[in-house]
Amino acid sequence: IVTSFAHRNLYEALEQLSEIEKQANRRVVESEVLKGLNLEDIKRAGEHLKLHSGCTEFFQQIVQKKNGLNADVHIFSYCWCMDLIKSAFSS
Repeated sequence: IVTSFAHRNLYEALEQLSEIEKQANRRVVESEVLKGLNLEDIKRAGEHLKLHSGCTEFFQQIVQKKNGLNADVHIFSYCWCMDLIKSAFSS
């Protein structure tokens, strides 16, 4: 059970991820692997993603507040954009 929130620890962890994200984004831009890709292509790709077994059900239970759980869900990702995540979970 979480009893307190350590904002500073989260901030430091996200700072470290930020540097990793910048490096990964730089490699993607330089490779031009996504050149010509548009928003509809990203959404379509998300609709066909295969998530790990149980992943969708896990998040559905949280969102539907089953088993008395009262929690908000926030997804942090340096690999997936918001539209890809939304499409993956809506399919």
